[in-house]
Amino acid sequence: MALHNSAWFDALRTSVDHGLGEDLHAYDRERYETISEAIRQYEADEDLVRLRAIVEATAKTGFALTRSRDQRTRFASIVEFGNALSQDEPFFGPAAPPRPEINDELNTVASRYVTPRIGVMAAVGDGKGRLLMVQRADRGEWSIPGGYADVGWSGAEIALKEVKEEAGIEVRVDALLGEFDALRHAGQRIPMYTLLYSCVATGGQLTRHPNETQDVAWFSRSETPTNLWQDGDPWLELSFNAVEGKPGPVYFEQPR
Repeated sequence: MALHNSAWFDALRTSVDHGLGEDLHAYDRERYETISEAIRQYEADEDLVRLRAIVEATAKTGFALTRSRDQRTRFASIVEFGNALSQDEPFFGPAAPPRPEINDELNTVASRYVTPRIGVMAAVGDGKGRLLMVQRADRGEWSIPGGYADVGWSGAEIALKEVKEEAGIEVRVDALLGEFDALRHAGQRIPMYTLLYSCVATGGQLTRHPNETQDVAWFSRSETPTNLWQDGDPWLELSFNAVEGKPGPVYFEQPR
């Protein structure tokens, strides 16, 4: 879906260009420059999902944090551009209420700054080169245990928690295998960073979660199911390399 000649795209670009032409506080200018760069990249790659996510997150952050009433109004209009494009199904919740003045309270800024979600996945080996996999209840696809990060637990603690909940297996977390950006991969394209940990089973027995998993099992590489969440990208290869005892360097998304 190319937007290069659409009224929506032209209105968004005009609004951002007008903002950049004004005398702005440094942080307001940073927001406009972020959206402007996203527009430029969209014109090259036509990644509409990424453009939507950037416009929505940046404008909602600008609305909540700007000092200027005029810029607050402009950021609100840019939020509406994003809502129109996403057909009123935004990635994030409503923008936080604006505060009357900027201050240095870190928690106040953090509560209004729109950032990606965090997910955690666990590549669990049985010591025989097999990988623990779960069949998701919602779509029937096979994956490794994982889920959204809960507040108050570290990434490694979430890995322990998710494996026990979804598969009944107790594990030891050995290493961070990588971090990947869900916006760059097939399937669940949402603004989320996923942390992938290498784990070793230490106890428990295979037990599926009554609501989250249809089945749980150990698989060798040659036995891997074909209906994989996100088509296995990029977690499958990283996970099997780890449980087979040949992990590579920590994976991360290279800059565009």
